[in-house]
Amino acid sequence: MVLDTIVQLKPMENSFYDFVFGKLKRLRGIILCEGVSDVEVVKAIIRKLGLSVRDIGITDCSGVTNEPKVAQAIASLVGIARKLETIALIIDANKSSFSSRIESIVDSLRSRGVNIVSYHTIYNERVYKVVVSGKKFAIIVAINGIVDYGFSKYELEDHVIKLLLLENVLGANKLSMYTSAKELLRDNGYASINDIIELIENSMRDHVEKAFNHIMVLLKHFQ
Repeated sequence: MVLDTIVQLKPMENSFYDFVFGKLKRLRGIILCEGVSDVEVVKAIIRKLGLSVRDIGITDCSGVTNEPKVAQAIASLVGIARKLETIALIIDANKSSFSSRIESIVDSLRSRGVNIVSYHTIYNERVYKVVVSGKKFAIIVAINGIVDYGFSKYELEDHVIKLLLLENVLGANKLSMYTSAKELLRDNGYASINDIIELIENSMRDHVEKAFNHIMVLLKHFQ
């Protein structure tokens, strides 16, 4: 594992472009996450599984309400990045289907001048590859959420619930008692990101891989 070469970026700060562009010469890829929790979960997964990732930038994008800003950041990177091998995005499905969510992202990128040739699923309709005309790198989009649990929104926390189920810490009978994964986690002692990180660190390796399989697929593009 080479976690030290993951660079923490902050796109919502004024210094984002100067900071990112200054780092691009030594970055092989960038992972954009919707929120701080997503960033910490990704880093915890990398540590837990001992994944070898090098020269990767990772940042939070402050949530779904900033989708236009996220799209603009990606569009800017597409325009200037010559050495990047991968630009990745991890987002919640929220109340949309996975296909609707990727369509929304693609439409936002196209509206900002990104010439997208095609996009297609590469894993279980929740991880997509977006092909940009004239670019060697790929845009990989991983979408959080587990529809089968019946929550009102599909989000990263759904996968934490899956890990708790795999670890036999949580009973499946509790799922129907809640409308969101966040509420379930809060009432069962996993309200903070530190609780979730500790869970990942103490869980079985194969359970972490199964619970966050879509993120695993995304991370393979950086190895």
